[in-house]
Amino acid sequence: MHSRERLIQARNDAMDKIRAGTMDDPVFENALKLAGQGRKVEEFGGDYFETILPKRKSDLASGRVFLQPVERSHGLGTSAATYQAMSAAESLARTGKSKITPEAGAKDLPEIAAFLQKHVMPTSISSVGTKGSRGNATNEQILLRAAALYGDTYNGFDPKTGMPFNMMKGQTGVVGRDAGHFIGHASRPDLSNDPYNIGYQNQYENKGQSAAEKIASQQGRVATGTEIADMLWKSIVNRTVEDVKLPRKGSAAFKSLMGPINAKVDQSRMAGQIFIV
Repeated sequence: MHSRERLIQARNDAMDKIRAGTMDDPVFENALKLAGQGRKVEEFGGDYFETILPKRKSDLASGRVFLQPVERSHGLGTSAATYQAMSAAESLARTGKSKITPEAGAKDLPEIAAFLQKHVMPTSISSVGTKGSRGNATNEQILLRAAALYGDTYNGFDPKTGMPFNMMKGQTGVVGRDAGHFIGHASRPDLSNDPYNIGYQNQYENKGQSAAEKIASQQGRVATGTEIADMLWKSIVNRTVEDVKLPRKGSAAFKSLMGPINAKVDQSRMAGQIFIV
């Protein structure tokens, strides 16, 4: 039997043993296990982080890698993904109904944290775990907050609304995300470092929500769902018409143009018939 034929036969024999569960080569089995773990690390990075091998021998020997953030894309404030994210967040704030069940969005933070500690360099864990914190988070909080955020990246969708962070693979750039508090820092600073009060969301959605929360906090209260929804809706409208030149606001021409439009929009919103696509 020629060398090429032997290699093909050896490969086929190995595949047969793997399928049958009879592979008894510890080295080969360990290699497969490590390959699977490496793939899972990449999935925790998703579209937003790339795996980088350490340069120092001591770090390399640890078997851990860096998850380095991919440069944030810009100019996607009117992308389909952004409109979908903001529309879903507006609907959730107004109606309390999400496109995702609590079970689907659940994450086992201690389990994810243990995996990260074993396979990801501490600096990559810390850089993500401190996002949105207020400077006095404990090491455990930082680790679990990193688990929550990397877990969202792994899942690929907003943990509150269920909307995907990006609409499709291969699109030009990936929509930026920010770490957002489920209950705003402005109203509940005691929950700012809570690992179960943090999640990734579309960066433009985050800005709209934060604006409503800050206004309410200045009045010594928590923003209502309606206030958050109205602010998100205002942001959607502003982004939709930001390149449209309108007559001077308050002028007769402006009122004549926008009056019928605003009336129709209000009517459609009240009837729940508006869909952003």
